Amino acid sequence: MMVKKSKPIQRLVKDYHDGIGKQTVQYTVKSKNGSERIRLLIVKRRDADSYKKITGKYVVLAYRSRRRRVKDVIDDIPEEYRKRWGIETGYCNIGFMRAKTRSMIPGVRQLLFLFSAAGANLWTLANYGVADAKDGIITPTITIEFFKTHPL
Repeated sequence: MMVKKSKPIQRLVKDYHDGIGKQTVQYTVKSKNGSERIRLLIVKRRDADSYKKITGKYVVLAYRSRRRRVKDVIDDIPEEYRKRWGIETGYCNIGFMRAKTRSMIPGVRQLLFLFSAAGANLWTLANYGVADAKDGIITPTITIEFFKTHPL
């Protein structure tokens, strides 16, 4: 996950650029609920020459796992984002399954919501049943457009 470059993180990037700092750094994130330790990975952009500021030349990524090699972390990032992209796309498609009503009766609205949630779950279950998921990534075989043209 990319990290917002606050002043302390910009300092870490500048230290790494100057050869003083490390590429992986333990960092503590503080919030209202307490604090949590994460690891930061500083990676130089491929198009770093097009940036004038030193902090723009680098991307800072946050991760929690305790992988030992930096190359393993960098190699795993595209795979993690590919899996995450499928999840995000699934949530966007659920909006197409939403029942549209102008009824002001709460019971009717709740019934239609439950019906649309059941339809979305049925769609997901059907895709899991017909998908060839060797690497854990489900590509929808039954598209959401099918339900637009063939209502339940």
